Amino acid sequence: MARSRNPLSVYLEGFDWSGRTSRGRFLFALLVVALPLAVLWQLDLMRGQIIWMHVWLAAMWIPFWGHVLRRLNDLGWPGWLAWFLLFPFVNAALAAVLLLIRPQMRQRLSLSRWRSLASVLVAASVPVVFIGAFVDLNRIGGLGMKPVLLPGDVVLATTPARHPPRRGDIVFVEGGSVGRVIGLAGDRIAVEDGIVILNGVPLAQADKEFFDEIMGPQGADGDLPRCLNGAVGQGALCRKRLLVEALPEGSDHVVLNAGDTALDRFAEVIVPAGHLFLFGDNRDNAADSRIARAAGGLGLVDEATVLSRARLVGLSATGRSLWQVWTWRKDRIVEAVR
Repeated sequence: MARSRNPLSVYLEGFDWSGRTSRGRFLFALLVVALPLAVLWQLDLMRGQIIWMHVWLAAMWIPFWGHVLRRLNDLGWPGWLAWFLLFPFVNAALAAVLLLIRPQMRQRLSLSRWRSLASVLVAASVPVVFIGAFVDLNRIGGLGMKPVLLPGDVVLATTPARHPPRRGDIVFVEGGSVGRVIGLAGDRIAVEDGIVILNGVPLAQADKEFFDEIMGPQGADGDLPRCLNGAVGQGALCRKRLLVEALPEGSDHVVLNAGDTALDRFAEVIVPAGHLFLFGDNRDNAADSRIARAAGGLGLVDEATVLSRARLVGLSATGRSLWQVWTWRKDRIVEAVR
């Protein structure tokens, strides 16, 4: 007698990794478990919808892996083939093969030690999948947020909750750009001689010390830093002023000054409703809201495009790949962002 294809029945079967799933039932499992995720993934989702997508993914995570393993059981194939699900395009090819090949094995498998360990690992990853709704990982490629964020930093950022971005927050926006919120809707923003003028009042800057680094390509694009001490050669000392800038709310942050540049002057604008004005902390080396989007900058940023707020640097590396462990900046591992 044919088994029920009730979605709840199919869902619950996915928790039994020692059973079997036929071709037709595997197709039904894919439609119940995976198809909604595939559709959601292709849509231009709002933040709330992305959260619900992760909730759905977390709920379906174990049954999806379970049905793949049950289908491998039905074919008499080893369970380690399920790890190919982690690779883009290969996972789709594996699913197609599992749908097309006829079964060769009919007996029920016992749950081996290795399969039990795999089930524990998949179950342990469910919270990680769920937390992905509220946490992003971003790798810094440009120079615009130095010295707080350096090229090669991997930044853990939390997605916005109920409150909009606040002044002083470092936020990531669509397209991978990052900047510090200085201007909110309704604010008047200008820059005179490198000083930000917020609603007619200059933001106080206190001289702290020099920020020194070695001149050379930085980040994924090999960008060169600007230097206060002029055009220095490769391997020479590149020096900038390190300043502490105070915000009206009482918080402060450090900024860099590389001397007189075109970015030190910006005519006053009023930030429209629903928008933000972002600055890079590396004021003379940042493509931020002072530069129009058409010219390669951020322009005025729509609040709806803000994806997350930077919280801490998880890892940091000077090399092009995080696998180059010898290039890790050990002093920046798990460092708070402010």
